[in-house]
Amino acid sequence: MTVTTTVDSVTGDFVIDWTRPVINGAAIYKYLIEIQDKDGNWKTSLATCDGKKLTIVGTMHCTVPMNTLTGEDFQLSYGTLVQVRVTPTNNKGTGPASDPLIFGATIRTVPKAPQKPTRGMMTAENKI
Repeated sequence: MTVTTTVDSVTGDFVIDWTRPVINGAAIYKYLIEIQDKDGNWKTSLATCDGKKLTIVGTMHCTVPMNTLTGEDFQLSYGTLVQVRVTPTNNKGTGPASDPLIFGATIRTVPKAPQKPTRGMMTAENKI
C-alpha cells in the first residue's frame, strides 16, 4: 500500500490518498489513519479521517484542515513533512501499516493579511 499526501490548491487543506493493499480474499472494512505529532507520537483523533466511514474506505481518501495539524493536538511547524501511516483491516485481520513517507506534503500556513498602510510625512496628503 502506498500513501501520498498533497495540499489542496484551493482550500489549503492537507489531503491523504492511498492505494488498495493486498486483501487476501476479504474486503477491507476499515483503515486506521494516523498522523505523527511534533513529538513523534501517532494520533488517530481526526474526525475528517475516520477510517471506519464507508466513504473513506471506498475512496481511500481523506482531508485534514491545515489548522488541525498546526494546532494544539499536533503542533507541526511550517515546512515539516507530515508523516502519515495507514493500516487496513478486513475479516482476516489487520494488515501491516504503510511505509514511512520519504516525500509528500509539508505544513504550510495561510499568509496573514498585510498591515493597513499608514500615512507618513511624505504622503501626498501631508505635503505642503
